[in-house]
Amino acid sequence: VSLPEADGKKGGRGKSNSGSDKLISALQAISREDHPAVKVDTVKGSLLLHCMSGDHAQLIATRVKDRYGIDIELSANPVQYKETISKAVINIEGRHKKQSGGSGQFGVCVVNMEPLEEGSGVEFVSQIKGGVI
Repeated sequence: VSLPEADGKKGGRGKSNSGSDKLISALQAISREDHPAVKVDTVKGSLLLHCMSGDHAQLIATRVKDRYGIDIELSANPVQYKETISKAVINIEGRHKKQSGGSGQFGVCVVNMEPLEEGSGVEFVSQIKGGVI
């Protein structure tokens, strides 16, 4: 029997702060019998349930409560915001001045950003002028 890939995601956390390890263990145990529809994933410290639908997520929460006595709060899927640079931006300038007697501090930083080929990663180029940091 071929099952469709899980596409519904719900954020979840235990109603009590204690026992998050117990919650993860319980979800892993349930995911063994409801495989591959339920997966446990940690993103930014939050817990995600990968389920077939919202009803399926509610069913998993009910099973965890009945079998392990742990209440789960289900929430909407937390969105990971990812952005990319679409066009070149040049000569963004930042200045730091702190002069309260004595020689003080002064600094200027000029930033230029431009997009690279998709999938090529990130490239940092340091161009120090004046030779002093």
